[in-house]
Amino acid sequence: HLGVRANINLISDFLIKIVRLPIRFFDQKMTTDLLKRIYDNERVERLLTTSSLVTVFSSISILLMGLVLLYFDLTIFLIFL
Repeated sequence: HLGVRANINLISDFLIKIVRLPIRFFDQKMTTDLLKRIYDNERVERLLTTSSLVTVFSSISILLMGLVLLYFDLTIFLIFL
């Protein structure tokens, strides 16, 4: 949900900017340049959703493993750090 909203905001801002550009801009730029920008927006969306979620879940897992080690043995927990 967050990724879709971010993508919609990025693409709508991009389209608003494109519409305001003069015709000369389109004469000078190739279609692939514009498509590359749209693809970059998709990459930002993936970064905001997938990568950040993986980081959060990995951090939580490490924290929980540390707490389990602390519960069972302080020495092993200190080695874990």
